[in-house]
Amino acid sequence: MYFTLAVRNIRYFQLLSFVVAWMLCGVMLLLFGVVQLTETATMQILGRFFPLLGFVLISPIIIHEFSNDISDVVCTKQVAYWKIVLVRFVTAILMVGMLYALYVGILAYNESEFLWTHVFYSFINLLFLGSLALLVMALTKNSTVGYMIAIIYYLMNFFISKQLGVFYLFQMQDMKWTLLFSACGCLMIGVFWISRKK
Repeated sequence: MYFTLAVRNIRYFQLLSFVVAWMLCGVMLLLFGVVQLTETATMQILGRFFPLLGFVLISPIIIHEFSNDISDVVCTKQVAYWKIVLVRFVTAILMVGMLYALYVGILAYNESEFLWTHVFYSFINLLFLGSLALLVMALTKNSTVGYMIAIIYYLMNFFISKQLGVFYLFQMQDMKWTLLFSACGCLMIGVFWISRKK
């Protein structure tokens, strides 16, 4: 049942997000290159630009039901809404994993240097950005506001890093426990909030 649900969600709701994510990765490969990059270069790409995929893959898992017509159809299904969102989240995470695996594989093939810890920290950044936008969307029921708040936060990391403290995204040396737990919290609260409205 869940496999069929995942296939239908990909076909009708997530396909565009997946295509945009692949295009975004392609643009990053063209802009920054992949041949014999230093560890510092790959760290900056992973820490600053790969997390943008969170906007494309994580936060959109709830926006389709902002349309009353789609919301009415979803609410008539026997499957609980939170389970539908969970399926979308899992498929989005699988796509994220595929994109990271592809990028790391290309780096290794082209003799570029990278650390697996940087890959993991990059994923935490991605998860936090996507979950933050999702939470604001759920609370406001407005995708524009959700993206705007998350983008403003992302841009703040370029200018006021010290003031952000543990919420500074581009710190790639120490484990990001605060960001990881905050991402999980934003995701759960956002899904719970929008689910109780159904």
